[in-house]
Amino acid sequence: MRTGRLHAAIKLLEEKRESEGDGYRPPLSFRETPLLLSLLYSLTGEADKAVAAAEEGIRLGQKLKSPFVEAIGYVRMGHALMVQEKRPSKPCHEAYERALVLNDNLGVVRGRTEVLMGRCLLYGYEGDWLAARRCGLEGVEVTEKVRDRWFVAVLYHSLGIAAACCRKFEEAKVWFARARELFSCCGDSFGKAVSSWWLAYLSLKEGKQDDFCRNASEMLELCENLGYDFLLDKATLWGTLDPRASVLILREAKRLNICAQYAEWHLKKLGDRDDLPSVGYTLRIKTLGCFRVWRGEEEIGFQEWRREAARRLFQLLITKRKTLLHKEEIACFLWPDADPQTASRDLKVALSTLLCVLEPSRQPRSPSFFIQRQGNAYYFNLASGYWLDAEEFETLVVRAEKIVQEKPFEAELLLKRALDLYEGDYLQGATQDEWCLEERERLLVLYIQAAEMLARLLAARHEYHECINWADKILEKDPCWEEAYRLKMYCYAKMGNKPMVMKIFNKCTEVLRRELNVSPSPKTVKLFKKIVNQPVSL
Repeated sequence: MRTGRLHAAIKLLEEKRESEGDGYRPPLSFRETPLLLSLLYSLTGEADKAVAAAEEGIRLGQKLKSPFVEAIGYVRMGHALMVQEKRPSKPCHEAYERALVLNDNLGVVRGRTEVLMGRCLLYGYEGDWLAARRCGLEGVEVTEKVRDRWFVAVLYHSLGIAAACCRKFEEAKVWFARARELFSCCGDSFGKAVSSWWLAYLSLKEGKQDDFCRNASEMLELCENLGYDFLLDKATLWGTLDPRASVLILREAKRLNICAQYAEWHLKKLGDRDDLPSVGYTLRIKTLGCFRVWRGEEEIGFQEWRREAARRLFQLLITKRKTLLHKEEIACFLWPDADPQTASRDLKVALSTLLCVLEPSRQPRSPSFFIQRQGNAYYFNLASGYWLDAEEFETLVVRAEKIVQEKPFEAELLLKRALDLYEGDYLQGATQDEWCLEERERLLVLYIQAAEMLARLLAARHEYHECINWADKILEKDPCWEEAYRLKMYCYAKMGNKPMVMKIFNKCTEVLRRELNVSPSPKTVKLFKKIVNQPVSL
């Protein structure tokens, strides 16, 4: 791994894990198979695999009563979640904090360094350079004492990423140069490749063509010859969390004839087209709860929209993203009471504002990358590599449904990820228009179904309090959802609290009568009677 042969390391470890089976007793160290695999998957952009392997490492540490193994599992979970979410998040911070507490209780100073590396990256992506620098330098100080030059290079590299994200470009170049030099001394070709990617990116932003040519040439040759393709089209721990950032590098490399065929191949993989402007960021769209949009790591502020009509137009195009919308149809959706001439004028102004907001560098009258036109119809470019929370939420729930019977634990992880995304109803508080309400209701039902599926999995694992918690969340959304009452009755029965069972059944009866003028279903009544008379099973 430390010499850059990542795919060979993954193959070796996957074969090792397969041969070990359930009878393997690990050596209780950071060299556990799932822990190493999780790190490697994070480095190569296999986020889902990285999360699953980290979870396996955490459970292994708990099973073997090894706080050290468990701590490393949480460190690797922090890395994996950062790559999976393609941004810093509360779960990342929680994983690193848990790891730090476990490690500090053991008094292993060396064990702090990887946590500090992860936190350096997190704070950098959040724009907190002082906190990022403090974590990175503390890690360097500890690591230099044990003379681990390779991990010092990793920390230098992390400081470089944090500085670049905080727009401290001169400092970033110094850290990346130091990292690349140490990676070269250690014989780590992957370390050289990721450092060169960042140096090429910074050179391009600063318009320094000679520096760009040198760094891009080294990086692309390493990627092409050693199979580091993932560095250019996936979110990775030491590369970029936004794969579209590579588009700018690849376009310039193609223009300058630097590994031109390889660059063109990657541009096609990223959906880049010569007839559209080059956009070096992923558009991240949050619609569940408060509506928010990011251009890469930069959030579009409320004032930047300038016109509410531009926001509503974008919300409409996202909601109807699989449909061509004729301009007259858009006018009917957004300005139903306006005369055709006024509606056409308002659409033109809103569209112009929207294009400037999404693509500030776009030249006037040039085509848009994100909002495209076909005759008099408009549509959102589904090949733009965007990220939409509602779409991700639905995808995760569908994946969980397919494996819930054979792989309940993996399904549980997928459901938790999905439900974490549901921070509120679709475009909550933004609009009550018909075109929005239909999608809002559909996603709400999917949320309730996902929460019910998770609650049932938790009940099957005897996690009764957590099951009750999710049943309550279901009832907050729909107080007439009978399965939530049944789950609560079952859990309280298993905990030996029959008075609560009586109370929940009475509550169910009262709500159904008041809201729907019906009695509880035969299934609910049957479960209640069984609980009253004897213990039951779902």
